[in-house]
Amino acid sequence: MGADEPLAVRAKAWVMLAKAQSTGSYALPVLVGLSWLPVARCSADGIVMTLLGAGGVFIATSVLDDVQGRRDGSDAANYRQPGYQRSLANKPLLSDVIMLRRAWGFAVTAWLWGALSWCVLIARAPARPTAVLALVAGLVIVVPHYSWGLRLSYRGYGEVVMMYFAASLVIAAPLLAGARPTGHLVMQAVLVGAWYVTLNSYLNTVDMSGDRTAGRRTLAVRLGPSGNRRYLALLAIGDLTLTFGVIATDRDPGWDATVIATGLALRLWLAYRFQRTSDARGAGKRYWPLFHVGCLSLILTNTCS
Repeated sequence: MGADEPLAVRAKAWVMLAKAQSTGSYALPVLVGLSWLPVARCSADGIVMTLLGAGGVFIATSVLDDVQGRRDGSDAANYRQPGYQRSLANKPLLSDVIMLRRAWGFAVTAWLWGALSWCVLIARAPARPTAVLALVAGLVIVVPHYSWGLRLSYRGYGEVVMMYFAASLVIAAPLLAGARPTGHLVMQAVLVGAWYVTLNSYLNTVDMSGDRTAGRRTLAVRLGPSGNRRYLALLAIGDLTLTFGVIATDRDPGWDATVIATGLALRLWLAYRFQRTSDARGAGKRYWPLFHVGCLSLILTNTCS
């Protein structure tokens, strides 16, 4: 980081690099899972360790994505598209406010704190199902390879990683606390994962041309404009199907339907607008609050049921 930069600029750059504005990406799925537990089984240290574990993995993955995007030029291509100049404040590595080696060190530190937090949580957990241990191992070991290392998103597997990340965060904490893996919990986990994939698929659509130029073969690049539009339509149909699945597997489906229906209607309307206008930038910007609304509606139904 340049020593001549004001302290406020440097501090903001680190906050943006850590994607603090996207905390809901990992915190909300965790809270959806924790809302399954009775208050007596939700310890403060357990909640903190789960959030630290999820946050460490998310920040490491995001920073490594920025490091790779800086190296291969995909971020520069996406943030300097003709007619659509995005603020470089969101990508401090592009403006050289933060040097690559320091960003790399920060990513490794976040990765280690995430791994350590999950280890502490598991060591203190009243239950350690083998399947959950495997899920957590995948979170810590595989997810950071989204753009770095195996570069899974460059090979068209980014959506699989994102689904795995969000769905695992919903499932891991309640099962480590001794909750039973019901169909309703699994349906909620898959639904949250589908929302997370949809959000990022809109963002990848915005970056399609820059990613193609840099050789980043995301699913959007592989499918092309028309195929990607059909894929996003299928995600909307999947959202509808999974939402009905969540409602059908609940003991009080009427309450679920009442709370969840508004968010579903807004997401379907957004999907319809995208099919009509192909405005991926607007869709991605509007889907972010809808992701929050969806997760909060599940938290509400879980805590009140």
